[in-house]
Amino acid sequence: MKKAKIKKPIPKESDTQKAIIDYLDSRSVLNWRVNLGGVPHTVNGRIIYRKNPMKGFPDVSAIYCGLFIGIEVKAKTKQTPEQLKWQKDFEDNGAIYILAHSVDDVENALNSLTLEVVS
Repeated sequence: MKKAKIKKPIPKESDTQKAIIDYLDSRSVLNWRVNLGGVPHTVNGRIIYRKNPMKGFPDVSAIYCGLFIGIEVKAKTKQTPEQLKWQKDFEDNGAIYILAHSVDDVENALNSLTLEVVS
């Protein structure tokens, strides 16, 4: 008799994002969520949504040990071409880019940065 495989539920990106922000707050890391959805404007009494020109920018931004950090939160999906471009731009310009599937990813990255800055 075959054992049934039990699939672990994958947390929603929004839940992981909130947990990451809570973690950063607990470490007193300056951070902010970057909402890049459409920007509402009223035109002739109607609300329209203008596209944001920064498509693909990381979900959370932070400053830690003097470094600018972008954190892209993913549940199980892959990065879009725009997100990959932002990752390259961050890394090419000396900023830190973290692709996070969990709080552990952010914690490990910050601990690594702390070790690099202290050494």
